[in-house]
Amino acid sequence: MEYVLWDAYYTTLWGRILFSATFIAGGLAGALLFSSGRPRRRWFFVRVVACFAVSGTVSFYLFPWASLSRNTALLIFAYLVMFGMIVCSAWLCNDCGLRDALFYAENGVAAFSVVKLIFDCIGAITIYAGIHIRPYGAVYSVIYIGLGAVVYVLLYWLLKKQSRTSLSVAPLHLLLPTSVILAVSVIFNILFGKFTYAYSLQADIIVAIKLILLLCCLLVLMINFDVFTINRQRHEMETISQLSKKQQEQFAFSKANIDALNIKYHDLKGMIGSLRKVADQNIAAPLREAEAQIDAYDKTAKTGNTYLDVLLTERSIYCEHNGIRFTYSVEGEALSFMQPMDVISFFDNCTGNAIEAVMQLPPEKRVVTLQCSRRQGMLSVRCDNYFSGQLRLAGGLPVTSKQNAAEHGFGLKSMQLIAKKYGGQLTVSAEGEIFTLTAVIPC
Repeated sequence: MEYVLWDAYYTTLWGRILFSATFIAGGLAGALLFSSGRPRRRWFFVRVVACFAVSGTVSFYLFPWASLSRNTALLIFAYLVMFGMIVCSAWLCNDCGLRDALFYAENGVAAFSVVKLIFDCIGAITIYAGIHIRPYGAVYSVIYIGLGAVVYVLLYWLLKKQSRTSLSVAPLHLLLPTSVILAVSVIFNILFGKFTYAYSLQADIIVAIKLILLLCCLLVLMINFDVFTINRQRHEMETISQLSKKQQEQFAFSKANIDALNIKYHDLKGMIGSLRKVADQNIAAPLREAEAQIDAYDKTAKTGNTYLDVLLTERSIYCEHNGIRFTYSVEGEALSFMQPMDVISFFDNCTGNAIEAVMQLPPEKRVVTLQCSRRQGMLSVRCDNYFSGQLRLAGGLPVTSKQNAAEHGFGLKSMQLIAKKYGGQLTVSAEGEIFTLTAVIPC
């Protein structure tokens, strides 16, 4: 059996399907894997089935016709048409732009090319070893499909570890090099196939060339994995920066409100004190009671850190109105080595997350405690609160349970960055129904 039989064999319907439609199926499956962090368009599964059906039908007739023509230009044209269908399918199924769809399709084709090139190497080796496998028969199909399943499961696992998010891809100038590498690999594989047919190359040469092309496709995937990582980090930093800006604006607004409230408290207490001095015994007692009630509602924090005082005062007022028992013991002077915005961002996220968690619980479990002190040159921060559900960690931080995960979960990452900025570390844990956040930072 000659090597040519592994690349062009259409005597059976199954052989025709396996040789032509697998490019569409593998390419589109890979594209959907790479875009799995993207929001999907409405009727996603219907769109996927329709795209598979239309693209598969076109490739079923187009690719064998181009391949049997032995015309290189027609074969390259067929590849371009099928690649264009994968791009359109990725765009129709995902809520993304055409550039993103091109990125996903490129990776899908690279993933399929990895499967095909490994299989070509297996084919050449088995022929060289004198192992006769009927093209597109049962053994052939099991090896081909089984190899594809292994590669795509591995790809899924790697993408899952990348903590996928619905991000736009890198700028076009970063996408272009990988597109060129992939295009050269595919075109060279076509030309090499014709060269193999013409000169009946030996298996060792075939395997060597296929391995080089395989490395090119793997290089495309590796580069684009880095693109995912870079994009995710850029997205996180931009989001954290925006959150910091909003926190700064909110702090200024809160400080103005609390200052105005303190003035009102001070004026009202002064008026009551003046009235009590001139009032007779009949109204002196009610005035003292009113003054005591005003003191009870005075939630102004006095930690020794002006910025933290404003934040904790606002949190105390919010908790008072929402039935949350919020207690804190904070040595504000211990935070003097931190920049004001770092203090605001750290404790705003810390208390905000805890309060948000207990708001979902019954009244008896709406409890949040915060402790911050300095001991032996180390700043220790601890925040405890009840929580419901199961704690899942990724990178040492809880995985957000909100639907749009790409737009949430940055508060803890911001706190982690602040802790690392000052040479410290942040840890989270859960025991029973208690969630505990701990940070230890050198002063």
